[in-house]
Amino acid sequence: MKKFHLALSLCAVLCLSAQADEKSSATDASKSKDSNTQSLGVIEVTSDSSTPSTVDDIKINTRNATLVKDVFRDIPGVYVGGTNGMNQKIYMRGVSDRGLNITIDGAKQNGNTFHHNADLLIDPDLIKVVEIDVGAKSVVNGSGALGGSVAFRTVDASDMLEDGQDIGAKLKVGYTSNNEGYSQSAMLYGRAFDSLDMLAAFKHYGYGFGKAGNGKSTGGDGNDINYLLKAGYSFLDFHKISLSTEHMQYKGLYPLRADSAHG
Repeated sequence: MKKFHLALSLCAVLCLSAQADEKSSATDASKSKDSNTQSLGVIEVTSDSSTPSTVDDIKINTRNATLVKDVFRDIPGVYVGGTNGMNQKIYMRGVSDRGLNITIDGAKQNGNTFHHNADLLIDPDLIKVVEIDVGAKSVVNGSGALGGSVAFRTVDASDMLEDGQDIGAKLKVGYTSNNEGYSQSAMLYGRAFDSLDMLAAFKHYGYGFGKAGNGKSTGGDGNDINYLLKAGYSFLDFHKISLSTEHMQYKGLYPLRADSAHG
């Protein structure tokens, strides 16, 4: 009986020793794993698709834009077709200008200038800022629009005048070699009584057909004339009433059906 108890005790000691070795090995493996683990900082990714894209006058002047397509060239989901001022058509995610809400100083642009031509006539030199809202998600700007909205705002005298300045003028001439185009523009602006500002702008742009990369003629052969008269009255610190009139005239030879493959 004593030998049996001794054998049983030795077996228990061996079992306990084996369990201790297993626990020690597991602890060492856990420590080794923890030593190779690195904690990363928190990474946050957010997106706000409700904010419209904005193009200001600084970017427009830097690009020396002559057409609206030069203004919109880096806006995702927006494409502007046409090679002259008569055929500027805006497309948003495949939706043409017929399904967009396009405004200039709050006035909605509807109808066609002529037949297949576009309904957007504006000189980039007169643009102060453009707000582009892709998609019909805005209750204010996207009302009645299938593809989105484009809101143009033209310059006024208060944007051109420096602090303490009451009158100013801007003269500009330009030349493009591809279509032998030349332009002249003049702008006069002033402020009176610290609350009334007025602006008058005139531009002429004459050009011929240019050459595309494949050697074919592109653009148009015409003379564009436009002017803008604008007056604003500021009152009660943050309120302003503005009156403006704009005239644009295109005379020359232009593609008859610019939106057609056989135009």
